[in-house]
Amino acid sequence: MKKILGLSIFCLIIVSCVSTHVGTISSSFCDKPFKYEDIAIGVAQTNIYFGFGGTNQDALVLEAKRALIKNRPLNNNEAYKDYTVDFKTTIYPFYIQRKVTVSADVISFTSDTVKNIYSSNYKNKLLEITYKNGLFQIGDTIYDKYQNQGIIISFESSDKVRIMYRTRSNKIRTKKMSIYNIFTKTKGYNGYKPGDWYGNVIEGKGPIKTEIYKIVGIGLTKLILEDKNNHISIVANSK
Repeated sequence: MKKILGLSIFCLIIVSCVSTHVGTISSSFCDKPFKYEDIAIGVAQTNIYFGFGGTNQDALVLEAKRALIKNRPLNNNEAYKDYTVDFKTTIYPFYIQRKVTVSADVISFTSDTVKNIYSSNYKNKLLEITYKNGLFQIGDTIYDKYQNQGIIISFESSDKVRIMYRTRSNKIRTKKMSIYNIFTKTKGYNGYKPGDWYGNVIEGKGPIKTEIYKIVGIGLTKLILEDKNNHISIVANSK
């Protein structure tokens, strides 16, 4: 009993984590008539394992600002306004993740006073009216079916996200992906949690067999499973 209790406590420590959040807002005055057109967002992240790593990025806020500009470059007669900077540090027993999210309003200047200064696109992004999905949000670390890692930096539509990722040559790139082809390794959804066991019943001519898999990724409609030989497979979320 003591061994089982000790093992349970050890496993709980391994999977537990603590997150801290700090944020700042900088507002700027504008003496010209303008309209809120969009919200630009950039995310930068560094990872430290066993006290090592995280040295490839010297200025996370600057990296996040660069990502913001790449993600939503300005058009003619537009400007960034009212920056917010959010810092999130997640501490696991052997792993620390630091993430910076920089956002700014995108405004367009006009010669006339407008009655509604907020565009529908701006209101949708700010209030998340169109893009609620129950699982993913901006700033989340996600994975594709090949276990490649990225960060959600914006929702392009109700079923498309833009992610930021690093190439093998350590260059930052962004691309659009279907929200149904990305997975999380940290959040639970629809009754499933990362690390849970998943049973698959196989019926044939002989006795009924049950194969057991470990859930390593959760999506809106799919799960990433790993068998005892570390082989990866993707199945539909059956619940």
